[in-house]
Amino acid sequence: NSEYAFFRNKTKEAEDILLQSSPPLVHRALKLNIRQFKWARALELAVRYDTHIDTVVAYRRRHMELTKGKERDENFIKYGENVN
Repeated sequence: NSEYAFFRNKTKEAEDILLQSSPPLVHRALKLNIRQFKWARALELAVRYDTHIDTVVAYRRRHMELTKGKERDENFIKYGENVN
């Protein structure tokens, strides 16, 4: 299953398992990428499936606040404009 693949350090395989299920477990795939700080991939999936874009942006904002970073990724700036 996806958790077994994740613990074997097979992130892509774990993500594929989640997205190939019926219905696709997009939220879990997003969280998997967020936990590994794969922000661009998480946003890419959220946009592709048109779901949880606000969630990914919110997690990214929180991460940037905690690390005192400035957002430089154009995609996060673009999608962040639509999220409060």
